[in-house]
Amino acid sequence: MPSTRHAPRLTLVVIARNEAPLIGGCLESARTVVDAMIVLDTDERLAEGAEQLRAEVAKPADFIGVLPVNSGFDLAGQVETSTAWIPRLLPAGVRYQGRVHEQPVSEWPRVRLPVAIHHSGYRRAALAR
Repeated sequence: MPSTRHAPRLTLVVIARNEAPLIGGCLESARTVVDAMIVLDTDERLAEGAEQLRAEVAKPADFIGVLPVNSGFDLAGQVETSTAWIPRLLPAGVRYQGRVHEQPVSEWPRVRLPVAIHHSGYRRAALAR
C-alpha cells in the first residue's frame, strides 16, 4: 500500500507596518525556500505591484516561518556579523505568550538550522526612519 505522507509544507508569514518598500526584497529572498507567502500589513495599503506580492494558501501548512519585513534569507552564504537564538520555523497552530516580544509556546524541540537570515532593523538608516 503506497504511503499517504506528504512533504511538509512551509508558509512564510511576514508582519509589516509601513514597510512597503522592503516587502518585495524580503519575499524574493524567501521565494525558493517556502511553499506559500502571506504578508500582513498592519497600517497601510501596499503600493503598486501588490498583486505580484500576494499569495494564497491552497493547502494548510505544516510549519509556519516568521520573518520580519526588514530581514531576508542569505542564500548566497554571506558572512554573518552576529547570531541570535530566535524561533523562526514553527509548527502550524503554535500559540504565543507575553505582552512584549511575545514568544511561541510549543512542546516541539528547539533545533538550530543551517540558515542565515540578515536583519537590517538595527542599522543606522533603519533606526533613523
